[in-house]
Amino acid sequence: MRVLTLLLLLLVTPLLASPQSQTEAPDFRRAEGPWNWDFPRDHAAHPRFGTEWWYFTGSLVDSHDHRFGYELTFFRVGLRPRAVESESAWRAKDIVLAHFAVTEVDWERFHLRERTQRAAAGMAGADTTRMRVWVGDWVAQQRDDGTFHLRARQEGLGIDLELRMQRPPVLHGDDGLSYKTSDRSQASYYYSIPRLQTSGTLVLDGDPRPVSGMTWMDQEFFTGDSPREGFSWDWFSARLADGRDLMFFRVRRGNTVDVPVGTVVEADGSARPLDTSGATFTPGETWTSPWTGATYPVQWTVTFPAEDARLEIRALLDEQEVHAEQTVGFAYWEGLSRYEGTWNGDAVTGEGYVELTGYDSGSSSRR
Repeated sequence: MRVLTLLLLLLVTPLLASPQSQTEAPDFRRAEGPWNWDFPRDHAAHPRFGTEWWYFTGSLVDSHDHRFGYELTFFRVGLRPRAVESESAWRAKDIVLAHFAVTEVDWERFHLRERTQRAAAGMAGADTTRMRVWVGDWVAQQRDDGTFHLRARQEGLGIDLELRMQRPPVLHGDDGLSYKTSDRSQASYYYSIPRLQTSGTLVLDGDPRPVSGMTWMDQEFFTGDSPREGFSWDWFSARLADGRDLMFFRVRRGNTVDVPVGTVVEADGSARPLDTSGATFTPGETWTSPWTGATYPVQWTVTFPAEDARLEIRALLDEQEVHAEQTVGFAYWEGLSRYEGTWNGDAVTGEGYVELTGYDSGSSSRR
């Protein structure tokens, strides 16, 4: 659901100003109709679409069984659909932004770093032939052997991780065409890799330590309209201990809540749409940010009666707000969470990430 974050970027980030909006620029493509998916090609950038991101969220443990969550996200926002011939190395057609966060579960600490850079003079960019997106020395790339490599380090915080696919990419929606609203006014091309075996190094306070765990990757690309006032969402992902993976979200527009949508990946790796008929989302405990004043639900009870499923979802740390004033100019909550409940009468447990937007009233006014 994080695709809509990029819609907001068009309005709140001064660096993104351009003569035409993405929908006015006639050569930016929109997410309409089937897409001819081809991996690993489609891990690379899609510059004919106005917005795109590569989103990595994961759970890690060190040799002493201390638990950590991490997020590393790269956003590509198009200024123009085609490169302009110029002798200047500073001519850019994209902006690249990145968010890097680490959650220390045992010590109850949350760390955030962010970067923004024009894709010019080699300082930032997104490769169109293979997956490689970077801002300075922060990078996410796919190597020739198919593994993914993530690297980011700043002010005593860092990761250097290798990710190996345990399952192939999962296409959401209609063969990868993902409608965000019931009126189909917002859509993107969207896939996930829910299980990436992860190993490498985590740096905290300048101290490197070996870690291992599992990562979820999302990639999404589209050309978007400007968001309507109050356009926000609740997004959930989970890896369940029984081998299933789950992604679902709902969009909130003022007092209207669209029918949620989602995907279930069965233990054998097959994927199907989640049956959200009659689904309920009930928030529980909340946390109020001392930075933005936003109040976020950090506990949820979610039911899917058609799936005979009930999930209790609880943040492993309340303070996991990405108050990203330097890059996107608004705040959202993105946090490592625990999942417990029942599915078809069987007990299920798991972990994953939750993203919540639209709870910062200051951000809403800026939209």
